[in-house]
Amino acid sequence: MSDYKLGIYEAITRVRIRREPRIIPTNIVGVLDIGTQRQIFSIVTDGKNYTWGRISEADSAGIAQWTCIKGLNRTYMKLIEPMREVDFLSRLENLEAWARTKGYTG
Repeated sequence: MSDYKLGIYEAITRVRIRREPRIIPTNIVGVLDIGTQRQIFSIVTDGKNYTWGRISEADSAGIAQWTCIKGLNRTYMKLIEPMREVDFLSRLENLEAWARTKGYTG
């Protein structure tokens, strides 16, 4: 279980934007400068104990943008404003409405 919460994060150091939550030279798509804020939509911690935040919805190819929140010995992003519970409910309702347009009946 991650200690991190969804919400608005701010870069406290320069941090790369990646196409997937892992460090390889070919997946860099941009950079967040110090002070840049981004909404984190989901959080994962990989097998190397790096914590990643998804900062975009998936594009038409199914690829989202990710940034490292915390590496082994370095924090890149800090939480500025946690997402409120009402935001979760709103997102769930929107997701369910979209799923119903795709045939979901649950």
